[in-house]
Amino acid sequence: MGNSYSTNSDIRGDLKGSPSFTTETDVKDASLNDFRDQAYSEINSYLAYKYTLPISDTEDLKFLKKIEIDLVVYRFWKVKNITNQKDIISGAGYQESREYICYKESKRMLEDLKDGSHKLQNTDFASDAILPQECQVDEGVFDKNETVW
Repeated sequence: MGNSYSTNSDIRGDLKGSPSFTTETDVKDASLNDFRDQAYSEINSYLAYKYTLPISDTEDLKFLKKIEIDLVVYRFWKVKNITNQKDIISGAGYQESREYICYKESKRMLEDLKDGSHKLQNTDFASDAILPQECQVDEGVFDKNETVW
């Protein structure tokens, strides 16, 4: 297991509030570790656009912990429903589920962090942050008299 913003206990604590999970045996440590590693990498892929990693501020880490929990809980919810052969895509209530709503909100927040419309509370942008207005195309790539298409 690699780094993570959350712990297995954090995930289990959130899952206890979900009607989709009835027992501790629903959640295996190996699966939790895999899903947390994946969520951690996904979060960092968004953050790397604006921030120097790893993030170290305690308050910002709490915020990222909640995002990681939402991503992992949704993944478990989705896998469990597929395993139970429920059609979660067209099933009634899918988009109103607590797991899906929290997941979508966290994904939106990651997009906002990536594009800079939302900022971590106590962590400054990296000095070499990728900013859209800085992206330029080298004009020397194409001959101006050459037909590109």
